[in-house]
Amino acid sequence: MFSTYAFHALGSEIEICIASSGDFSELFSQIKLSAQEFESRFSRFKDDSELCKFNRYEGREFKSSREFADLMLAAQYYHKITDGIFNPTIIDRLESFYDRSFEKIGLEKAGRTTPSPSMGRRGRTGSPPFKGGARGGFNGIRIDDRIISKPKDLRVDFGGIGKGYLADQLVKILDKLEADYWISLGGDLFLSSKFRVADWSLGVQNPQAQDDDLLHLKLKSTRVAAATSGITKRAGAARGIKWNHIIDPRTGKPVDNDLLSVTALASTVVQADVFAKTVLILGKEDGFKFIEKQASCTCLVIDKQLNYHTLKGFESFAEII
Repeated sequence: MFSTYAFHALGSEIEICIASSGDFSELFSQIKLSAQEFESRFSRFKDDSELCKFNRYEGREFKSSREFADLMLAAQYYHKITDGIFNPTIIDRLESFYDRSFEKIGLEKAGRTTPSPSMGRRGRTGSPPFKGGARGGFNGIRIDDRIISKPKDLRVDFGGIGKGYLADQLVKILDKLEADYWISLGGDLFLSSKFRVADWSLGVQNPQAQDDDLLHLKLKSTRVAAATSGITKRAGAARGIKWNHIIDPRTGKPVDNDLLSVTALASTVVQADVFAKTVLILGKEDGFKFIEKQASCTCLVIDKQLNYHTLKGFESFAEII
């Protein structure tokens, strides 16, 4: 009685499961088209995307699409409430560690090429000087309807918020169904069981053995967003440098603290996505203090000894089984 569909977009596998045996071919096509259009417009790896045009724009005021402005507003909001830990302006630092999508890096690893974390977008070697800090230059952006005023040379990347934002848009489409469902964008999930036909559970990956689950969660809420952020899946080493794709904007370096991964449970996917990364960057102690101040969100962290810890309020979202 389950209908499933999967396709590749945004460098990830996008999967949908509907607790019904109906014909959902038109719906699946609509979702695939929406994801492909989103990628073509907002990927930093596509030179003709609106994001790349914005980053290359040398004027003061950029006239954007409505969705681009909405994404920027969401990014501004999370930049503010995380006190700059979520920082989409550290794109130069990201490019100093990887200058192409992880899909391509994965293909290179399968072949003879070993990607180097020391080669940036402009072909320079070594790590460029870091000019950031947690707040960076994002506070200088002003948005008036669809007119975006930005400081000179400021560039942004939607990698830390884009999949969560898109997932929440796709949830609006799926909510029109009279059926339980879940949708995953590379592990950024939304699970709905308001019709109580399906009893969804969630596996939490072992950060050190990614084909295995360390534990499982039985969901209590009928609508749960979930996202996991970790330092082991997208990582590497070259020229004696260990790196992962989660950059601490306070230092400009890959995260290295007491945590291996964070699974956040929230009311929206974008919130779960951003907050999972925020807690991972802050570490267990400061990360828990941060989450305790946020509404409709909790988390489970796995430390470097493979111990797991849950935050107060976790039991209202899920129980460990």
